[in-house]
Formats: sequence, C-alpha cells, structure tokens
Amino acid sequence: MDIFSNSNSILSVLDGFTFDNAADVMVQVAENFRRRRVEKNITRQRIAELSGVPLSTVARFEQKGLISFESLIKLAMALGYTSEIKNLFSAQSSTRWKSWT
Repeated sequence: MDIFSNSNSILSVLDGFTFDNAADVMVQVAENFRRRRVEKNITRQRIAELSGVPLSTVARFEQKGLISFESLIKLAMALGYTSEIKNLFSAQSSTRWKSWT
C-alpha cells in the first residue's frame, strides 16, 4: 500500500465532515442566545438590566458573537441557563475523536 492510497482512505472517512472554527461557534451561540431571549419575550434592554451586562455588549454579542466569558455567564444566568453553563465541560465529549494523541 502506498502513501497516497492510505491518504485517500483517511480522506474518504472525513468526506462530508466539517470542522467548526471559533467564529462559526461564536455566531451559533449568539444566534441560540437571541432565539431563547426572543422566545421569552425579553428585550435587549431588559436582558441588559437583568444581567448587568451593558446593552452595547448584548447588541455586539447578538450581531457578531463577540463577548467576554464573564458577560456570557451573566446573560446565561439571566435567561435561566446557569446549569448549562456550569456543566459546559462536565461530560466527556461524544465526538468521534476521543483522543488527540
């Protein structure tokens, strides 16, 4: 078996598999946050008041996905997602790639 045959085999396993990048994840989290906020009929102004996060930060987060971790935690808590944030890394990942070594 030559090196190119082995590479093609590996690539065929990865065909259709997409790797998220940080920007994609940030945008998805922001979209999910906005969806939950709107479902609860909470305005940006009100979530800013409830969380103590400045309105401009809320707007930037929803538009661009940019936010500090502390502000994200405050927003999550204000929406009632404290346990989800606290348990972010509590369970072992169920992805195919359990080990990178």
